[in-house]
Amino acid sequence: MSIHKPDSKPTLTFLEVQIICEEWVNKLQLEGLPIFFDYIEQPYNKKTFQKGIVLWDEEEKAWHIELYELIDKRAIIHELGHIYFAKILNDWYFVASCKVSKQRFRKMNYEITRYFNRLLDCFVDYHLTKFEGFYDAFVTYISSDLKEYPDPQRYDSRKFLFYYLKAYIDCYHILKSTDQNKFLPEIESHLIKIRNLVITKVRREKNKLSFKRFQNLDQKLDLFNEIKDSLESKVIVKFMFDTLNLFRFWSFEELRYNFNLYFNLYSKR
Repeated sequence: MSIHKPDSKPTLTFLEVQIICEEWVNKLQLEGLPIFFDYIEQPYNKKTFQKGIVLWDEEEKAWHIELYELIDKRAIIHELGHIYFAKILNDWYFVASCKVSKQRFRKMNYEITRYFNRLLDCFVDYHLTKFEGFYDAFVTYISSDLKEYPDPQRYDSRKFLFYYLKAYIDCYHILKSTDQNKFLPEIESHLIKIRNLVITKVRREKNKLSFKRFQNLDQKLDLFNEIKDSLESKVIVKFMFDTLNLFRFWSFEELRYNFNLYFNLYSKR
């Protein structure tokens, strides 16, 4: 979830954005891939509120990475990181590509794809922290995130839960122990607030998220630490599927259908 204040201003010039793009295409060894950067003179995407998006152009057989004015260094590298992660997995179903057609994407439940992409973001950021130059930007992103969280009046329980997934993994399983200790009071306070907001907001909903359910969720998210270095697609997909299945927002069959559509689980790949 991206949080933008009304008075937010660009932190990078167009030239700085260009330099970061070129530097990280080289660092991630993506030079041989068809990647184009499109700088959009708007603060962020008005439909998705994202500052950066990876898109696949089927006619050009190329990626277009849309970068908006509020983009920062971490977010630029993160968008490239989606292509990098699919490359090291040797599985192009993990990024917008020729493998995931628009026709198939239209059949998917948009909310489910947002949630599993939220978890996928964690794997992308984790692998990027292995590169010098990304981790410091990641820590800046975390420290900024801990100081403010979405307005309870504007976001429903599902959006808060969406936010919680990455915040939990970022803080407990991607931050280095020295930084965890440094930010621990803020981390615990921040996540408790989010957890309580979700529980409060779903009291009257049919599928309640109790404190016990959150404990189960935290335990499931802790499994990220055991598999974060895995380069086996099925291991990563199983983690994402099992995590979303805890919510009871969707039936097992609906989850399975959408995961199969996106990751092509049951066909020859």
